[in-house]
Amino acid sequence: MTQINLGVIIGSVRLNRATIRPAKAFIQQAENQFKTLITLDLLNLDLPMYDESHPKVEQKFLEAIKPCEALILIFPEYNYRPSPAILNALDYFRNYELKNKVLGLISVSNGNFGGVRAQMVMRASLPTFGCYLTSNTVTIQNVNKTFPLEGENDPIYKEKFQKLIEEVIQLTSKLNPKL
Repeated sequence: MTQINLGVIIGSVRLNRATIRPAKAFIQQAENQFKTLITLDLLNLDLPMYDESHPKVEQKFLEAIKPCEALILIFPEYNYRPSPAILNALDYFRNYELKNKVLGLISVSNGNFGGVRAQMVMRASLPTFGCYLTSNTVTIQNVNKTFPLEGENDPIYKEKFQKLIEEVIQLTSKLNPKL
């Protein structure tokens, strides 16, 4: 087990959301590989639309992220973009909350592309926060077929999740040699 604190942000707030099934599978697989694993489910956080007028909500969200050296963002693709919920959550970050943190991306789609277009949007915008993106990402295609039941992990994605976890650990350890 590493000494890295990992945060996992689940970026879907829809009722009957498919994103929760692979998110829970990833969390279950990752939880024993990190010092702590903090799950931030945007459905439960109830973040209002960002407009700088909710300092208590903002502070609570940012405080939860603070101890994490690395984050995994798990989000669906809606209309070729990341979900509005994950984009809204990113609006809460200023230039320093993500600085020098390692971020890994897992996108979810019920189509054949697995959210790759949404990942392109994230990969273009996230570096402006001063964070480091893993080169390894996971795109989950046909999520309702691949993860039909909560708590089950598809063997193919189990391997992909592990590769992402290993890269997060490796990159974070290089950036934080004291860990």
